[in-house]
This record gives sequence, structure tokens and C-alpha cells, in this order.
Amino acid sequence: MENTIFNIAVDCGKFNAKFAYRVLEEMKTGVLRTSMREGHDNFGRNYDVHQVVIDEKKYTIGDATDSFSDDNIELKKSSDLHKFVTLTAICKALKDAGVKGAATVNLAINIPIKQYNNKDERTAIENLYKGSHTVVFDGETFEFNVATVLVQFETAGIIVKYRKAFAEENTVICDCGGLNVTRIALRKGKILPESANANACGSNNLVDDIKKALYGEHGIEFDKEDILEMVRGIQTITGANAVTIRKVIDEYLDKYAKKIVSDLKKDANLDIYNVFLCGGSSTIYKEHLAKKLTCEVKMSDDSVLDNVKGTLLFLETYLKKKAA
Repeated sequence: MENTIFNIAVDCGKFNAKFAYRVLEEMKTGVLRTSMREGHDNFGRNYDVHQVVIDEKKYTIGDATDSFSDDNIELKKSSDLHKFVTLTAICKALKDAGVKGAATVNLAINIPIKQYNNKDERTAIENLYKGSHTVVFDGETFEFNVATVLVQFETAGIIVKYRKAFAEENTVICDCGGLNVTRIALRKGKILPESANANACGSNNLVDDIKKALYGEHGIEFDKEDILEMVRGIQTITGANAVTIRKVIDEYLDKYAKKIVSDLKKDANLDIYNVFLCGGSSTIYKEHLAKKLTCEVKMSDDSVLDNVKGTLLFLETYLKKKAA
């Protein structure tokens, strides 16, 4: 049976794992919740929950009802959590592409820049994925060999996708994720590694704080999903507590935005730098940040998936140069 060559980029963040690949030249993308538990009991309520068997052990991947593990909070990219979510993403993409039988996978993966700058950590990630894998994904067995592991720092895909625009200006990229907001400055497209920093202002932490304040101070209780929809403006707020709820949400949005702005001003002189927002939480903060910043604030076209799309483009360019 013919061996299929399959290229995929995976950005396995603390909250969600994003991945990009091609099916008949068309770029496709997917998102999985970065969560894992042992066993196949209690399937989970969200759509993208998958049951896998890895190394003869059963796991449930992507269930939004699972709490964060210590590995997830500390972002150990070499942990079983990130490895198994990444392998699940590969299987999901292979299935969508209709790949049957053996496959050779070329994988690009993102890690925090401070880890990326450590050669030993990059090598550890490469060794984690290189080689043969057998995964039972939702009852179907996938066998593949990871031949190439291209380790890139987080936001590298954004830099690739918007390289022409960044080459002409000074920019601080502000990647707003589920648990962290990470930043890195570019001077006329050149990365300033010492500017790479992160804080804990991701949307999941914002929602946690709002939830605690609503219940602790006002006795008002909501699921996290409902709070996130209210924060995003998707859910209309009505009823007797509407004013109180809006006040608490605005208070914490303002608090988090102030922290992000304070950190951005430490990263670079915003008199000569603009701010470029990306990441799944960037739409939450854009309006509040724009009001507090005097510099230009720009936004990624696809805040959730642009980075992993750019990482796939980088992988494809790398493979072409390697083959030349």
C-alpha cells in the first residue's frame, strides 16, 4: 500500500490546540480543547471529544468539562497531555484527509520562545514526536511515522503570515490566549528575543475572576461558558441583575486591559511601536486596549487560526528548501 506524505502544523496551547493541514491542496484547520483524562467513561458534552488508545491505555481527549491539570497550567510542552492532544489532532486530520494505511508525517509544532531558545528543550520536543506511532482514534487505528519535527516558537506563524507588513514597521505582537497573554516585539520585522514575555491575563482567568466576584459579592451564579458568552457580547444580559452583572464584567475587563497595557509599555516604547493583536481572546480585549493605547492597534484576520496557518506555510517552505 502506498505511503502517504502528510504535512501538519499543531499549536497546542494551554486552553485549545489548533492545527492546520491540507486536503487536495486546500488548507484546512481544526481546534481541540487541551484536556485529557484516563478512560472512556462519561463521553463529554462538547462536539470535539475523542476517545483514543495510546500505548495500550485509554484516554478521552478534548472534553470541555475536564479541569486543567498541573501540566496544562505549567505548559510543559513535553508532557503527556500535550503529546496526546497533538497525536489526536494528527489522527483527526488524517481521517479528514481520507488517509488509509501507513503515513509519513511532517510535523511543525509551537513552543514558548523562552523554551525555543533552549536547544535542549527543542531537541526534547523533537525526540518526543519523531518515530512511529500507533493510535486508536474513535475506534479506528492510525499508524504513522513522524519523519520531520520542525519546532517553532509561538507567534512564529503570525510573523510568517504577516512578514511583509511587519518588515515596514515596529510592532509588538500581543497573543491573547485562554490562560496567558504573550508578547514579543519586532523592529522592522526583526525579532527582539529579550522582549518575549507573558502574563496570566488570558480569557479563562478573566472568566474565573468574574465568576468568583459575581457569586462571592452578589450571590449570582453562572457557568463559565455563559460568562464567556456575556464577556464576548454573544449573550444578551437581561433581568433584575443585569446592571450588576454588566458592572462586574466591565470592572474586570478594565482591570485586565490595564495590566496588558502596562506590560506592553514595558516591552517597547509605544511612541514608535504599534500593537498587533492575535489569539482567541484578542477580540475580547481589542476595544478596551484601543481606548487605553495611543498607538495604532491592529488585528489578525483570523485571531484563532492565523498562527497555525502561518506555521504550516513555514513548514512547507522548509520542506521545499530541504528537498532542493
